[in-house]
Amino acid sequence: MEDGERIYHMWNKLRDKPTGLLVTNDQVAAGFLLAANMESNNQQNFVQIIGFDNQYISQLLSFSTIELPLVQMGETSFHLLFQEIKHVKLGHSLIKR
Repeated sequence: MEDGERIYHMWNKLRDKPTGLLVTNDQVAAGFLLAANMESNNQQNFVQIIGFDNQYISQLLSFSTIELPLVQMGETSFHLLFQEIKHVKLGHSLIKR
C-alpha cells in the first residue's frame, strides 16, 4: 500500500496525468486510491485503477481487478514439466567391483 501512496504522489505532480493506471496488485491500487481520498481533492474521480490478484480490498474499495487462475497455472506447469521429465532418458553404466 505504501507503493500505491508513493505512486499517487508522483502521479499528482504530473502536469499531464494519465487517466488510467494498471498497477502490479490490488494492495498498490488500494494505496493509490486511499492516498487520493486523503487529499480530498476528489482526484480519484479523474483516474481509473485496475489492480491484479482479485483481493477482497478491491471489492471494498470498488475498483476493477484482474484475477489470474494461479492454482490452474501451477497445476498445468507441473503437469507439463512432469511430462518432459518422464520422457528424458539419462544414460547409465554398471560399474562392477
